[in-house]
Amino acid sequence: CDEGIALRSFLETLLNQQHVVITSRPSGLDRSLLPSIDLELETVGFSQQNVSEFLAKVLEPEAVRAVQDFIQQTPLIQGIVNIPVQLDVLCFGWDSLPRGGQVKTVTGLYQMMVQKLWRKDAFQLKKTAGGKVLTETHINKMSHEEIDGLMTTESQHLGYLAFKGLKNKHQIEFDETALLSAFRDLIDHATDKDRLLTSQLLEPGIYKSNIHIPQPG
Repeated sequence: CDEGIALRSFLETLLNQQHVVITSRPSGLDRSLLPSIDLELETVGFSQQNVSEFLAKVLEPEAVRAVQDFIQQTPLIQGIVNIPVQLDVLCFGWDSLPRGGQVKTVTGLYQMMVQKLWRKDAFQLKKTAGGKVLTETHINKMSHEEIDGLMTTESQHLGYLAFKGLKNKHQIEFDETALLSAFRDLIDHATDKDRLLTSQLLEPGIYKSNIHIPQPG
């Protein structure tokens, strides 16, 4: 199409400049367009030595040995721990990781991290069951299904923010004005219980923002 031809012509013009710095994912680079390259660098992530040093800095010695054993015994994990953010996820949720070997994928690691964050938030929000505020010990003993049920409203609120961000040109950061607008939308269609939870979600430490949510009417 004409647009593709114009973009290709523009790229060729840029590449013909005296000094050019190109950044790209390997799969997104058309090497046929490139002249000879003076210097090519690739980001390769952590080496095994880097992984060991990272573990030693963020974990207790006993946990370091356990994580190293887990990595060696789990081929799929070996393939991702060279990526710093993936290794950080593993370390963050290590104390919550099932010891039966169920978590062996990136998806499983992130699900584990989400569960740990939900438990932290449930305690901060003073979640209740049977009319009593749940203790941190009680929350940590709850199953994944129980935590999901306990945090249903919060999950829906965050999901709304995520889709609102996608609609608003892939917004990923929300200032007070944006948060207030989103929560007003939710309040307009919420039950009394959900309105209370909406206000609680804006307590310090949850969204790190103090926003007064006006009640309808």
